[in-house]
Amino acid sequence: MDHTVRRRGAARERLLPTLLLPALLLLLASFPAAACARSRSGETPGPPPVKPVANTYWRLMELNGAPSIPGPPSSREPHLRLLAAEARAVGATGCNTFSGRFTLDGDRIHFSNLASTRMACVDPAMIRQEPDYLRALDAADRLVVAGDMLTLFQDTRAVARFVAMGGR
Repeated sequence: MDHTVRRRGAARERLLPTLLLPALLLLLASFPAAACARSRSGETPGPPPVKPVANTYWRLMELNGAPSIPGPPSSREPHLRLLAAEARAVGATGCNTFSGRFTLDGDRIHFSNLASTRMACVDPAMIRQEPDYLRALDAADRLVVAGDMLTLFQDTRAVARFVAMGGR
């Protein structure tokens, strides 16, 4: 009986690699097919769609490398909108609203004639952030949009980062 168990065990050990190898090859062969999978429309899926720069509500997320301060509930959050038809930039700093002109040529951007309201602001952190935000817009000379993120640069330094907000 001991011989029978050993023979069955030995047979299983020889059979296992014989069955395992084809299964492994089949699994490996399916990876390239999955990588080239097509959507229902027949197109190869690509990266997530990039938000259009103009006519999108961009909420300020980062300013000069630090997280931005969200506006208090009673005011508008810091944001930017580039209105293409009028070539106008509008938005809010958290305390005040602003508007001005912008030009866009490829990835080159230039803001001009930025003006803001002068309403009272009780949050000291927001008071400090407001001029930094407006200076960042004034200094920006290039932009990059990746998915739903917009980054404004002055030369190679990121001065402001925004996230696209839907339905605004």
